[in-house]
Amino acid sequence: SPETLRAKMGSGVGPTKNMSMPIPKTGQKYGKVDQYESNPFGYSQDDPDHYWALQESADRLLPSFEALGPEGGFLSTQKARDVLVKTGLSKDQLRQIWNLSDM
Repeated sequence: SPETLRAKMGSGVGPTKNMSMPIPKTGQKYGKVDQYESNPFGYSQDDPDHYWALQESADRLLPSFEALGPEGGFLSTQKARDVLVKTGLSKDQLRQIWNLSDM
């Protein structure tokens, strides 16, 4: 309890009689600023500002991406090109994907 802790730490610790101590809200207590970070199941499609339709695919493919050895979260140009060529997509489609990947 706070009283036990104060007793163990000494009388110089804790709020004074004239000062009140605010009690943090659940999100703040754990250092979370965004209310959506506290839901481990992600965002609902009803929340277009936060929902990302590809989140499940991104989560599923993350181990494959990490196996390619990204540096600072990015693949080298040659590694990314080699992986994309193996998809069998046309050059026009690959060009469009490449342009979108640098946004």
